Amino acid sequence: MFNALKNLPGAIRRSPIRLALFAFGLLLILGGALIWSDIHQVLGGGAVMGVSASTKTTFAAFLKELYDGPEPTNVAIKNHAFFTLVPKKDKWVGDTWKVPVMFGNPMGRSRTFSKAQANVSASQSKAFKLDITKDYGVLTMDALAMAQSKGQAGAFAELKKSEYDGIIAELGNSISRSLFRKASGSIGRLKTGSATAVITLYNKTDTRHFQKDMVLVGSTADGGGAVKAGTVKVLSVQRQAGTVTLTGNYTAGIGTGADDDYLFVEGDYDLSIAGLAAWLPLTAPTGGDNHFGVDRSADPELLAGWRINNAARPIHENLIELGELIGTVSGGRPSHAFINHTKWTQMELELGDKVVRDPGMEAKVGFPSIKLFTSGGSFNVFAEPDCPEDRGYVLTMSSIMLRHLNPLPHVVDDDGNVEIRQSGDDGVEGRVRAWCNMAVFGPGRNGVCAL
Repeated sequence: MFNALKNLPGAIRRSPIRLALFAFGLLLILGGALIWSDIHQVLGGGAVMGVSASTKTTFAAFLKELYDGPEPTNVAIKNHAFFTLVPKKDKWVGDTWKVPVMFGNPMGRSRTFSKAQANVSASQSKAFKLDITKDYGVLTMDALAMAQSKGQAGAFAELKKSEYDGIIAELGNSISRSLFRKASGSIGRLKTGSATAVITLYNKTDTRHFQKDMVLVGSTADGGGAVKAGTVKVLSVQRQAGTVTLTGNYTAGIGTGADDDYLFVEGDYDLSIAGLAAWLPLTAPTGGDNHFGVDRSADPELLAGWRINNAARPIHENLIELGELIGTVSGGRPSHAFINHTKWTQMELELGDKVVRDPGMEAKVGFPSIKLFTSGGSFNVFAEPDCPEDRGYVLTMSSIMLRHLNPLPHVVDDDGNVEIRQSGDDGVEGRVRAWCNMAVFGPGRNGVCAL
């Protein structure tokens, strides 16, 4: 049956609509009483009650086929504009990724030859050295639930797919929010309520990063420090209110917890992707800066991007000024800008009848955008849910790369097994992971502004 499955067109193998009819589809294509007998067992026919060898083998092959190629990435990037549009490359050679940046030409130039010769100097360059980051997703499925689902056509396949799609989407959420943040891995900051079980976040929209049963740790530092002892667990999330309810008081779980703590998923501290907040900081780097081995204070704009810290101005004015700085001083050609959905709507209302939509771009990439104009050209502003509400980014996308190893993310089958039997429970365990990091090859062709 595995060979028959491999011969099916990719659209059939990967289409969620057809998955519910997976068993019957095989029957119609392959036909024959012998094949029907085997499929009948897979779907729970006759006296088969447990997870048979036939079932495990067939559906292991099914999962390998389903999540081979682009399917995991397609699930992970859904509804994430920047994650979808950023250039990607499936290649990582060696331990580190060396990213050279030229920020100054040779200075041996003068209208007087002897002076040009006397003042000769080399080009100015730096090289960022990036390590690969790791992100893991683990899921378990109960043996009884799997056995019971086999009695319904396609239900077993749907159970498997929904669980794998769920954990892949969660890794996608993790990657997408990381692309906008520092390598610290923070997902929000506690504003008030540390002595209670209901904590309020500084940015209401950060509640999208919290979910029931998530285990959190806290720190006074957004990276470069230490995690406080203890953990807390999320009971519920009140997204419109901008609050998170825990299973107990914050300070009961984290003894030294306090207002203003940064919050992290347990195990993430200082292990995340270096996102736009790391490459394009709102505060200019000063002496002693160390970004992947480079002190960017030698030229803060060309090595760490342009910045405008004036949240009182209209949103589109900040974005347009950034575009002008990038185009006229650095020679970049901004192509994209990203702001939070709330700010995108606010900008649309501010522009009123001056707003320019780009339906052609929306048809091409699947995300609505507003076109802004500068003296050097135009760029499209996209609404991005993972962009912090108080930041906006104007980017030359060709100067950014998300490099990864193997599909991003991918189902783990290193030993040929997609799933393993749980040692301490009656079920199976599946694993998904992502190996990647992001680099900005030309920081000076990009910028950040406060909103």
